[in-house]
Amino acid sequence: MLKKLFYACASILMLALAYHLGAGTAQGQSGSMVTGFAIGGDGGNWADCCVMTPSGDVFTRTLGTAGASPLVYIGNFWNGGPTPAAQPTWGQLKARYR
Repeated sequence: MLKKLFYACASILMLALAYHLGAGTAQGQSGSMVTGFAIGGDGGNWADCCVMTPSGDVFTRTLGTAGASPLVYIGNFWNGGPTPAAQPTWGQLKARYR
């Protein structure tokens, strides 16, 4: 029984040590971090990839059998501004749903 407890404790210690020594953030080759990544396609011979940087810039690229297209800047995710939302009064809500 003591041998099983030793193996269980040793495995937990090794996992904790491996996480402590090897954990880090993923970075691209350019040195900038990626905030979001999405890939989609038709399941055939092409796929669209979208990447968002921490500043909110969104880039896209099409991957196909002939190679990858150049990066295309779509825009900034955060520059859309706030979404306008009207705040109806209680009387307006009652009249609307009556």
